[in-house]
Amino acid sequence: MLSEICLELENKGWSIVDHFLTDSECHQLMEHLLVKENEDSFRSAGVSRHLNKQVNSSIRDSKIFWINNFEENSALQCYKAKVSDLMIELNQYFFLSMKRFESQFAIYERGGFYKKHVDQHPETRHRQVSCVLYLEDCKEGGELVIYNKSNRLEVDKCVTPRRGRMVVFFSSGIFHEVLRACEKRFSLTSWLRDDEQLPFTI
Repeated sequence: MLSEICLELENKGWSIVDHFLTDSECHQLMEHLLVKENEDSFRSAGVSRHLNKQVNSSIRDSKIFWINNFEENSALQCYKAKVSDLMIELNQYFFLSMKRFESQFAIYERGGFYKKHVDQHPETRHRQVSCVLYLEDCKEGGELVIYNKSNRLEVDKCVTPRRGRMVVFFSSGIFHEVLRACEKRFSLTSWLRDDEQLPFTI
């Protein structure tokens, strides 16, 4: 699986992996997510970063929870181990120097969306690879539109959210967007980074 991801990233800039986690592991993550939602731990997602960060619901309409502790349940531990293995493989294949990853749960309510963008912030450029894991199926809406790495106007793929499906793509060169959700959409997103741990809370 890891070698296939590397080959597809090299050729297209993105890769889709079904069953990255089992249904049982996704259910555990969903339970954890819902606990955090019931605790009112989610916040409206912003755009840009740090001092320039702002909430702009005309660009991005979702809410997020940053994951700081992967030891809270076995599914988070399994996810961390698999993404760590992926990071090692990508470092070796592409001669990268990624050292860590940051992760967040995201909820798109009905009508939520995220307009076309890239994940690498121009003021930092430390995000190298993005990973989006879907925790539940979406029957309609909420698709991830991936644009061609050489032509940002050309659609390469429209990805339907399916439980356990992981989408991996380069953070700097792959434009993408989340179409308007017709029902609640749940995901876990990680960004593999080439810097050390930040000295402040994200």
